[in-house]
Amino acid sequence: MIHGWSALGGLTMAEWEDELERWLKPFLDRLGHKTRQRMCPLYVAGLIGPGDRKSVQPMAERVASGNYDQLHHFIADGVWDATPLESELLNQADRLVGGQDAVLVIDDTAMPKKGDRSVGVAAQYASPLGKTANCQTLVSLTLARGEVPVMVALRLFLPESWTSNVSRLKRARVPVEHRTPRSKPAIALAEIDPAIAANVRFGCVLADAGYGHSAPFRQGLTARGLAWAVGIPRHLKVYPVDVQLIWPVTKVRGRLTCPCVFPPDGVRVRPKKDGQMKRARFTEEQIIAVLKEHEAGAKTADLARKHGVSEATIYNWKAKFGGMDVSEAKRLRALEDENAKLKKLLAEQMLDAAALRELLSKKW
Repeated sequence: MIHGWSALGGLTMAEWEDELERWLKPFLDRLGHKTRQRMCPLYVAGLIGPGDRKSVQPMAERVASGNYDQLHHFIADGVWDATPLESELLNQADRLVGGQDAVLVIDDTAMPKKGDRSVGVAAQYASPLGKTANCQTLVSLTLARGEVPVMVALRLFLPESWTSNVSRLKRARVPVEHRTPRSKPAIALAEIDPAIAANVRFGCVLADAGYGHSAPFRQGLTARGLAWAVGIPRHLKVYPVDVQLIWPVTKVRGRLTCPCVFPPDGVRVRPKKDGQMKRARFTEEQIIAVLKEHEAGAKTADLARKHGVSEATIYNWKAKFGGMDVSEAKRLRALEDENAKLKKLLAEQMLDAAALRELLSKKW
């Protein structure tokens, strides 16, 4: 029995308990163990019921008086396979909202935290707060149709500050198979595969630019035979499949002639012994490393002084390369270089055409 609650949603206490147990029954059948089957409804009731504190002890006082030890064991020490529950969740979600007019939405879910012991916690963008803050970030998959969403997968993202610290991973008891660094798009693709294997019905995959900027993510969706619509950053160049790049024959030469001329983003300028200005272009590895320092909590001004760039450059890097790994950043840089070459070639051809028109218009 769940104690200490008033009626919810117009139902009496007994009716509410019966309704919750009916809804949970398919999942409880997958748990197998009788004690787990008894503790699971209490834990779920504690999460969705009244009360601001959702840790085990206050929830046990509200819904499981006298069963604190068993409830704590169920959450903290119980070792059981979550795969059957996840499979049942996919089946129930498909039954409720699956169909060709349903969509599978890929997004981030952030949980703000105050400490540094929770697995994956770091300085990251927290969507509930609208700013970078100390939080955990999870990749979520939601099956939706009309105005009814059902979350079908939620997987924790481990930032570089965690995956590069083996002792921290061991102290938090992160399973070995989950210690390998993975980007959010890679996690999303891995979570889509079980949904496909379970024959979950949906017509299209939707994602924002945080995932749409990743070429491997888009290519992965296409390789799986899925229709998709994703956001892309405004600086991302899109070409038809049949476009062939034509490289200019001439080489661009030159140097900065005045120290007051600002170089493009990713290029730092430092004086040589003879007073000339030398351009030192940041590699993609260096840029991503700087952004990871920023994500880990380093101040922008300190990073700017450390790496010899302006604060505006770091903000531009964050807008352009934020959330990317090194391979994705290299691909973006290559596309930008290709686009610059195409623009130069087009400008040269337009000048040649204008000169030819002027020559033909003269009377000889």
